Amino acid sequence: MRVFTVILAFLFMSVSSSAIAAVKEIGVIKNIKGPVSIERDKASITAKQGDKLFENDTIITGKGGSMGAVLNDNSLISSGSDSKLILSQFAFSPAEKKLSSTFHIMRGTTTYLSGLIGLRDNKAVKFVTPTAVCGLRGTHLAIYVVEGD
Repeated sequence: MRVFTVILAFLFMSVSSSAIAAVKEIGVIKNIKGPVSIERDKASITAKQGDKLFENDTIITGKGGSMGAVLNDNSLISSGSDSKLILSQFAFSPAEKKLSSTFHIMRGTTTYLSGLIGLRDNKAVKFVTPTAVCGLRGTHLAIYVVEGD
């Protein structure tokens, strides 16, 4: 019985650690103004300064709301009033040569100041809107998307 309990404990620890590793922190919110929420795993939470951001999070700012964040590669991203930004994909592992990020801007204003991913490989940063795709070729970008009908 004791051996069974030890084996069960090891199995539980290995499963829980792989589940934790699957959740990928990609940055942190540095400032918030007005109404801002994060949609994560089909749940909506009120965003606050210091909240961690994860791959596939959706940032939604209300009227008069704005958010600024620092991502793990030291890039800066912000959303203005009445915006919807999806942090679709983010890979920053220079030792493994994994550098890429993709953001979906569904509506509103987003600004971006390139960090190490864009500086090392500017083709690895991509912004997608409902009607266009924009690749980063410089260090600073501002996009305004009008939500369609």
